[in-house]
Amino acid sequence: MKVIFKLLIANVKMTVRNKQALFWSMLFPLLFIAVFGLFNMEKGGFAKVEVLDEAKTQLSETLTQAIKNIPAFNVEIKTSTPDEIYQDVKSGQVEYGIIIPKEIENLTNPQSKIDQPISLTLYYDAKNVQNNSVVLGTLQQFVTQANLNLSQAPTLLMLNAAPVEAKKIKYIEFIATGMLGMSVMQYGIIGISIALSRQREDNILKKLLTTPLLLRDYIVAFILNYLILSVVQITILLAASHFLFNAQIYGNLFLVYGVAIFGTLIFLCLGFVVAGIAKTSQAAAGLAQLIATPMMFLSGVFFSTSLL
Repeated sequence: MKVIFKLLIANVKMTVRNKQALFWSMLFPLLFIAVFGLFNMEKGGFAKVEVLDEAKTQLSETLTQAIKNIPAFNVEIKTSTPDEIYQDVKSGQVEYGIIIPKEIENLTNPQSKIDQPISLTLYYDAKNVQNNSVVLGTLQQFVTQANLNLSQAPTLLMLNAAPVEAKKIKYIEFIATGMLGMSVMQYGIIGISIALSRQREDNILKKLLTTPLLLRDYIVAFILNYLILSVVQITILLAASHFLFNAQIYGNLFLVYGVAIFGTLIFLCLGFVVAGIAKTSQAAAGLAQLIATPMMFLSGVFFSTSLL
């Protein structure tokens, strides 16, 4: 046990003196969090909507106000022509163009005879699938309600909407947990595979076999060194996320450390496998990247795996 402790101290000192290794293991994931933390990913963009009201009636103003009440829309009332509204949507200047025809005033005039339905015209960009459903739903709801009111049909069914405050995870909280896994993975797979391959190239491992030192003690101290660095990594990343970007930690903090340490052991095993297969340190670096890169993008580090 005393031998393992001395080897552990020696490994920690060598790691601290290796400035490049410290950068990749500590500062690089922290830099990722800092970059992503500067962007407000929860803030969505505003869709530009042009409304041409040719009727100028109370009914058309009600529709215009309903569109203005949608938080995600930046509504502009136009006094141009329908062709200009169409060209604005086609050129990409706005996402939506709504034309309320002059004939809509006949709906509230008892003396007017309506032979066929009056159509509201909506020009929209087909690529905005998410916003399109909101706009089409709002207009369809207005048209349905207007038809019911004009036909004086009784209200037999109503919607009782009850809002619930659900827990919402901020993007910085999502990316911080992903960075924890990525940093542990990179240092476990890439770091240990390159280190062992380089020691084998320098015949350090062969020289150790000629000494009274047990190879088991050397490997245990080697692994403990990486586990300690993993704990330091987690602490720095969690502290930076919380104090710099107000990221909240949900659940048991000790469970986070436990899962991270368990993950470190798994990645270290992969690193040992890579070091055993690769003949040189350069080959170990390439093979480790081949394993780590797909895991980085397919494991939900930067975005949810539900989008795959």
